[in-house]
Amino acid sequence: MSKKNIMKGYNIALHGIRANEGSKEIAENIMEKGLNIATGRKSIRCTTVQLGDEYRNDNFKKDLEYNLRNYQFGGDSEGYTVIIATPAVLRNSRGEVMYLGDPYRSDKKQDKATSGQEYETTCILDIVCSNLGKIPSEFVYGYTKTGEIIRNPKHYSQQLNNNKIDSLFDMIKGSLTPTEFEISEKIAKENFEDLKFDKEIFKTYGLDELLNIIEYAEENYGDIENDEVEF
Repeated sequence: MSKKNIMKGYNIALHGIRANEGSKEIAENIMEKGLNIATGRKSIRCTTVQLGDEYRNDNFKKDLEYNLRNYQFGGDSEGYTVIIATPAVLRNSRGEVMYLGDPYRSDKKQDKATSGQEYETTCILDIVCSNLGKIPSEFVYGYTKTGEIIRNPKHYSQQLNNNKIDSLFDMIKGSLTPTEFEISEKIAKENFEDLKFDKEIFKTYGLDELLNIIEYAEENYGDIENDEVEF
């Protein structure tokens, strides 16, 4: 199996809002403040449809347009759709890097079967959002209705100012335990040899979530490159 380029990786997820009075205001509020996650939920699957890691390449706009054409919420194509776009890896101006990963875990093209999965952590991103109680606004790409995308100026891809990226990085880092951040950093740098010891510790103490995150990354990623996705 060929491995994915970890630096070019990203995840597209969608959150549907039915066409009711106030729907636009709800979409705009999510774009401004983030998408809330209910207390006790451990994955962003509880409120988003994951569109799959087969879209991990540098054709973000093409992938997004394709999925928006084919996605409907509850059969209501006239509602608003909030677009979530997250990086597999995030880095700041200080040279720090962390792996967030991808919640998608399925062979199906569109992972719409979310029942029960909201209680299963699948990646560092799930841990971050669960601890924050929301998907941060910096990961909300925008929203759309009838094909027109209203882009979010707060999305991380629009934040070319390093201070803004650093603030986002620090917020996410602060939501993790030192061990969780250390693991995310090692994965981002593909220090899988160093992770062998961590895996044994996690096996011994039954820390299955972090163990599964490492094993998924080992299986799926390779060949770091410096170029990133162009949004």
